[in-house]
Amino acid sequence: MKQNSTSRHKSFFFVQFLDGFHGYHHKDLLSFSSEEKAKLEIVPVFISVDPERDTVEQVHDYVKEFHQDLIGLTGTSDEVRKVARAYRVYYMKTEEEGSDYLVDHSIVMYLMNPKMEFVKFFGKNYDEDTLAEGIIKEVREHKRS
Repeated sequence: MKQNSTSRHKSFFFVQFLDGFHGYHHKDLLSFSSEEKAKLEIVPVFISVDPERDTVEQVHDYVKEFHQDLIGLTGTSDEVRKVARAYRVYYMKTEEEGSDYLVDHSIVMYLMNPKMEFVKFFGKNYDEDTLAEGIIKEVREHKRS
């Protein structure tokens, strides 16, 4: 997977798989103040599941429309497939009659600890407040242990 960012060794990663066509679904994590994010050490990550349309440059430019801290990743079809399989993410290119193709995919977000170990997943049923509260709770519990 490719991206334009620096290495983060103490941070939690909040990972969401999407195709760039459908946009970043949870901007709420990005709306935490810089001070709050620094305390929590959370890095939001967008991973494209449409490598045919989403180049490294396009993903880089796309994520910057949402927030400067959002990391965008993409890669070859094989790289995306391997990462999606590791996270158990479903995605499939579907043909639409009379139009370009769409990408059907799971809508699941993952909270990973600084060692890239799974902490918790959040489904599409989380609203902004519940999602933010859930992330804060998990990060604080992890830091206490």
